Amino acid sequence: MNAKVVFLATENRPEFSIRKISEVSSESSWKTICDNAELVLPRNVKDFDNKKVKDVFRRGDKVEMYLCYGMDEDLKLEFSGYITKVSAEYPIRITL
Repeated sequence: MNAKVVFLATENRPEFSIRKISEVSSESSWKTICDNAELVLPRNVKDFDNKKVKDVFRRGDKVEMYLCYGMDEDLKLEFSGYITKVSAEYPIRITL
C-alpha cells in the first residue's frame, strides 16, 4: 500500500507530509455522524527525533490521507479530517 498523509499548516508549524506509515484503519458508516480513522507511525521516523510529539501533532490539526493499493502512484483522497487524539508513547498512534 502506498500512502501520503498531509498535515496541513497551522500557526505553530508549516505543512508537512509523511509517506511511511505502519498501520491505517478507516471507518465510514451512515450510522455515525462523521468518519473515523487511526494511523500508526513507524518507530524510526527521523523527522521527529529532535521534536516533542505534542509540538508536531496537536488536537484539532487538519489532516488529509491519500492511499492507493499496488505499485502505482495514483493516490486518492481517502480521508479528510482532524486529529482527535495522539498517543504519548511510541509507536505514535494518531486518531482522526
